[in-house]
Amino acid sequence: MSQGSLQHTTAIVHSGSGSAQAIIHPQYGASDIVQCTNVSAIMETWPAPNGAKRLTLSGYVNTNADTVSHIRLEAHFYSDPSCSESLQWYPTPSLSSPTSGWAQASGTVTVPQKTKSIGLHLYAEGAGGEMVYWDDIEAYSDPDTGLANEVQEVEKFAPTVLPICVAIVAFGLFGLLGLLRRGRR
Repeated sequence: MSQGSLQHTTAIVHSGSGSAQAIIHPQYGASDIVQCTNVSAIMETWPAPNGAKRLTLSGYVNTNADTVSHIRLEAHFYSDPSCSESLQWYPTPSLSSPTSGWAQASGTVTVPQKTKSIGLHLYAEGAGGEMVYWDDIEAYSDPDTGLANEVQEVEKFAPTVLPICVAIVAFGLFGLLGLLRRGRR
């Protein structure tokens, strides 16, 4: 499943105390490091704004090798828990050339229905033996962007609407107190 090799290094780090060093496989001219995760237990509770389950991938990559290209994170979706029956795959936008320092690779994809496992791929093409460093890799469910947009719209009007709401509530409370006092007389 994986091509190339992966090892921990402290030589080149984006954050924390280490990063993953991928070495491009000499025979295939690529490094495709795969981590498969069974997600069948969480698929029913996965947030699905607007009816679609979304997955955001993010990570930082670094290589100074002139031959390295097509650097990307990929999400592969499978209909079985062991990552063998492929449904679909989505790459993040490629970084097409050496990064000359840390560059972020990221993207948000739609999770196909019937997904039972997800394979996260760290992918790069280049000459055999070239090194690609990965750090701060994340994959998480995308928040409800529809709700987030609605909250932002409300926040825009809050300075105008909030004083009116406070005035209505205050008047309502004082009006209620006034009615209660009249009832006692």
